[in-house]
Amino acid sequence: MNKIKLTISSLLIFYTLSIFAQTSPKSQSEINAEIDEYYKELMDDLDIIGASIAIIENGKIVHAQGYGFADLENQIKASPETVYPIGSTTKTLTAFAIMQLYEKGLLDINESIKKYIPELTIDSRFNDGNKIYIKDILSHTSGLPSDVFNGMAAQNPPDMNWLIEQLNQQTTITPYHTIDAYSNVGYGLLGVLIERVSGMSYGEYLEAEIFKKLNMNDSSISTTHPNISKGYIKGKEMQEISAKREKAAGAVTSSVLDMAQYVNMLINDGEHDGEQILSSKHITAIETNHLQQMALTYSEQYGYGMSIFEAVFTDKNGQETTIPMYGHSGYSPPFHADIRYIPSMNLGVVVMVNTKDASIIRSAGTLISAYLEVAKDKEYRLRFQSDLDDNSCSETDILGVYNMGMSVFDVKNPNKIKLKVDGTKVVLKRIEQTSDYSITAKLLGVIPIKAKGVIFRFKNRAGNIYIAQIDTDLDREEYVGAKTTRQAISSAWQNTIGSYDIVESFKSSIPEFDFSSANVTMKEEKGFLYLEIKTPKQTFPFYLNIDSDKVAYAGGMSRHMGYLVRILDNGNLYFSGFEFQKTKS
Repeated sequence: MNKIKLTISSLLIFYTLSIFAQTSPKSQSEINAEIDEYYKELMDDLDIIGASIAIIENGKIVHAQGYGFADLENQIKASPETVYPIGSTTKTLTAFAIMQLYEKGLLDINESIKKYIPELTIDSRFNDGNKIYIKDILSHTSGLPSDVFNGMAAQNPPDMNWLIEQLNQQTTITPYHTIDAYSNVGYGLLGVLIERVSGMSYGEYLEAEIFKKLNMNDSSISTTHPNISKGYIKGKEMQEISAKREKAAGAVTSSVLDMAQYVNMLINDGEHDGEQILSSKHITAIETNHLQQMALTYSEQYGYGMSIFEAVFTDKNGQETTIPMYGHSGYSPPFHADIRYIPSMNLGVVVMVNTKDASIIRSAGTLISAYLEVAKDKEYRLRFQSDLDDNSCSETDILGVYNMGMSVFDVKNPNKIKLKVDGTKVVLKRIEQTSDYSITAKLLGVIPIKAKGVIFRFKNRAGNIYIAQIDTDLDREEYVGAKTTRQAISSAWQNTIGSYDIVESFKSSIPEFDFSSANVTMKEEKGFLYLEIKTPKQTFPFYLNIDSDKVAYAGGMSRHMGYLVRILDNGNLYFSGFEFQKTKS
């Protein structure tokens, strides 16, 4: 799920929008003009090539505008009709489609997806029944891996049958209902499920049951629409991948006008032009936080394909009101899309951008904040709830070795901890006699820079010790690592140490995910097996926990935790759809 931290963004918004303080009611045209002025300034300041926005209030699109260019070379301006890839915002449509089919009795979300896709035989290394319930896939709590690296951003990706075969060579990464583990492959399987029970392709189903009914005439899973925007990185055009393997996870292209129709239907509890597209009961299920059942507490909230936020609004008299807000963002390099809506205010927004690293302009929260400041004289911020009272770790609990996935470190002194993260030296200092630690990074290895508004917290959950990163301004927490043990590296694993070639890789036009030219090494580091994969633009590091002489798993609590590394019968390594062969000397 692309999750956006809004602390700095919100401060920038409030500062910039202070010029909008109201002295008298404004007309809609005046409001729109101020929004446009604000976005044009953001476009210039952040070097954004093109963007489009739409604002829906009380059932009507009150403002829709494009800024910059959809095609810089040919000077084609961005407009509300410009079509963009919406990335993971697609997941809201997939979840909606699943709930439609559930409502029609064609599937049961309380069943295992294996009932409908029997060739899916992925095993579990946990005593959890290995059911992989549909409802858990919808909320990213099933324990399925996040991605299968090979082919996930390829120009000519393998099909879902290939992906299922790769999943069957792996295991689930956690027991179900343990953590929120964002899973593109899970939503890819939901797309297969939609096809199996509807008798239509994924794209055909969306067209017939959602796009056509909502008059979303410019929406599809095609990248060949005549109004589709080009994408840019640092001012240079970048080709969007023309096909996606997990279509149901991120393949939809749309315009802000089309997505405004979808958002307005959600605001109206599933009703559009007198037709109930989905019952209000199932809209409520989509908008219900399903992370409350997790073994580990979460400040984030997520429903079925929908993020849930606690939005705090402050009026000019300082009166605060907390209201639920819903939405989902998406990133499909280099495009961004985001939707947010607040049913109780009959308000929703859509943002689409064609430039990588689009900063705050890509956030629908930015647009909601701007609109409320200009039109309603209200300030807006998000509220999260971390487990602030959980300081149950003793000094003895904290001592030991920790695997954060991309780094490992020892705690020998509970008052001061040293580690490296992405090559940067970091020092954690205990805050009084709590389980909380301040974070100081050493720039160039010597210049200390203290992280403001962020701490680490050690937490004891059922005898397991975890590390959570806490945003103290927002009370927002994210698990980043767990206590583990060093295991003796057997001769079988010692023999894997060395450099590797990838036997077969699907080529990608996105440098970060072009594994066809990746460098792969396995080595021993800090007493752990360490697998490193370097693409032209990104490094993927994995400190491994050994399970047996044949199987090891990536540690940590990040998106790519729990990934399986297997020694094959031919001596090669298997990892996330790849086969690695030792480089001949």
